[in-house]
Amino acid sequence: MFDFRRALKSALQTHPDDELVQLLTPWGETLDPHDLLQEYPRPQMRRESYANLNGWWECTIRTDQQEGNEADPVYSGRILVPFSPESALSGVGHQLLPHETIWYRRSVSMLKRPGKRYLLHFGAVDFACECIVNGHPVGSHRGGYTPFSFDITDALQAFGDAESVATIDLAVRDPSETGTQPRGKQRLDRGSIWYTAQSGIWQTVWMEEVSDPYVEKLDVRTNEDMLQLRVHVAGNIGDTERALSVDVFDEGELVASASASAQGPGPHYIELTLENPRLWSPADPHLYDLGISYGEDAVGSYCAFRSFTIERVEGKSMPVFCCNHEPLFLKGVLDQGYWSDGLLTAPSDEALRYDIETARKLGFNMLRKHLKIEPVRWYYHCDCLGMIVWQDMVNGGAQSYPAFWTSQLPTVFPGIARHVDDTKKLARFGAEDASTRELWLEEARAIIEHLRFFPCIASWTVFNEAWGQFEANAMTDALAQLDDTRPFDQASGWYDQGGGDYVSEHNYFRDLRLPKGHGRDDERARVISEFGGSAFRVEGHSAIERSYGYDNHEDAEEFATAVKHGLEEANALEAAGLSGYVYTQLTDVEEEVNGLITYDRRIVKARLASVDEA
Repeated sequence: MFDFRRALKSALQTHPDDELVQLLTPWGETLDPHDLLQEYPRPQMRRESYANLNGWWECTIRTDQQEGNEADPVYSGRILVPFSPESALSGVGHQLLPHETIWYRRSVSMLKRPGKRYLLHFGAVDFACECIVNGHPVGSHRGGYTPFSFDITDALQAFGDAESVATIDLAVRDPSETGTQPRGKQRLDRGSIWYTAQSGIWQTVWMEEVSDPYVEKLDVRTNEDMLQLRVHVAGNIGDTERALSVDVFDEGELVASASASAQGPGPHYIELTLENPRLWSPADPHLYDLGISYGEDAVGSYCAFRSFTIERVEGKSMPVFCCNHEPLFLKGVLDQGYWSDGLLTAPSDEALRYDIETARKLGFNMLRKHLKIEPVRWYYHCDCLGMIVWQDMVNGGAQSYPAFWTSQLPTVFPGIARHVDDTKKLARFGAEDASTRELWLEEARAIIEHLRFFPCIASWTVFNEAWGQFEANAMTDALAQLDDTRPFDQASGWYDQGGGDYVSEHNYFRDLRLPKGHGRDDERARVISEFGGSAFRVEGHSAIERSYGYDNHEDAEEFATAVKHGLEEANALEAAGLSGYVYTQLTDVEEEVNGLITYDRRIVKARLASVDEA
């Protein structure tokens, strides 16, 4: 039965003029600017040479007019990197507007040595930036969620005994929803399910000294017993033949090795088979350490042996999700990854772990990372803790999505929505602009290439609730060429085009049921990829007086009862063939107070012993 009362409560509104109450998380409250996110930021490719550049940078914000009239920026303030200027922890508290540019500056002293190259790494910068070192342009990047690096060797002073000074200038622009780029739930005109837009540097910045030539990137691919390694190299490579090797360690003991000869620019391939490896699973998240050498360069990494598939298994009436060919019922929760004091940036590595550990304590075995890419240490923690991840691509498109097509029609008449063709009339989904589609595919490809390393990622979500959706079958096929080892959820929510590996339904306004789809239903697993949405605002721990949710509860007991009831319904559907579910959501975000944890991470609102108990 359709619940019109809940549906009416879900109507979206924006409230950009409502003032947010400043909430500090426990980690933000004790943050030391001089010891900020110092952990090696890239655990999948570690080197001993590492200089963390988080901390105070000079900054200034200039309008387009100033950019046109003034040759060089005058730095008049400072910002705590890697927090965006919109966040409380940045020390700036300014919303970057589409007609503004934020400039960053940091000077680093270093000794330039012969036979070495110097790399400047950015975890993520939102959205487009240009980098200058010692007055020399060294590169540019667009894409707000993926990492990039610049080789700054030639911009440094000549070799010698004296230290070189690298003065780094970075200019960043972000159109937010006035552009068509992937942006997730960021919006200048925030409210309801749309959150404060952020910009600029929002992940760790660091430098490395590497051998010349060096390993630029690793692609690690495994199944239940085989390791395939693709090594990308850079620098002065020439035609010299160099040794390439990989060692596999299990709790410090060498268990396998392989070597090859590498000549030319590559990429270079090496593989090995491990006899009877210990397989990774949520119950036993076992990882193997890797040592990789190429010429004079050496990096540390890790891997896991496991598989994620959709299979027909004995005793099940329809295909189900399997880990290592064994059915695994997915008990998931939607994870937006917003922080009350850091916005998209967690205030510490411990904070990143807290969300994952708390979700596990509540009985969940899966997090759906919703319309955001996390720093890679978050995925590393999921690897270590045995938390399965469903990773969304980040949506883009029109400034606002037509409510009738992206919300009202599919929620009230889901049967009609199942037969809407997403190759036509793309304005319905905010994807009519060709640049929208180009930018989305560019970023989606970059996301998969960036994250396919991590064992914890079990599925990719291509589109969510038709936001910017277009040609879902073709886009799923295009992305599957980059990763054929994981299932794809092509259209989470509504406009199922019959492709991908899941029939994936959002259900907020009806009794829970096994999703109905069309197309290859005899081959696809069924998932309820969003449900719940019960709201409970905790006074003193909410960012705003206004509350958004699908039903509002007055106290913790009433809220916990509603959550447990929803989970009971979802768990009961496993017997009917359901492969998993995603409860909405892990934490509150701004006026959306349907989280199991408050926005400031100080209170677990629904103290469930476990999802299983529900």
